[in-house]
Amino acid sequence: MWRCLIIEDDAVNARYIADGLRELGHSATIVPTAPEALSVAVTPGWDIVILDRMLPNGIDGLSVLAAMRGVGRMT
Repeated sequence: MWRCLIIEDDAVNARYIADGLRELGHSATIVPTAPEALSVAVTPGWDIVILDRMLPNGIDGLSVLAAMRGVGRMT
């Protein structure tokens, strides 16, 4: 079982992805906002991160990725 983080502001898309992963037996956590994503994505333990590049509130997905890399997360 993989621990999957879904960073997606579109609730329908996020739920669709999460449901598919859960049907395959994986754990899926949805984070809908960039500020929340910044704090959750840098924590250890994620096997997969599905990251929307176009997030609202002035922080895009590449900024979240840069923060992850900045603390050594290579997920």
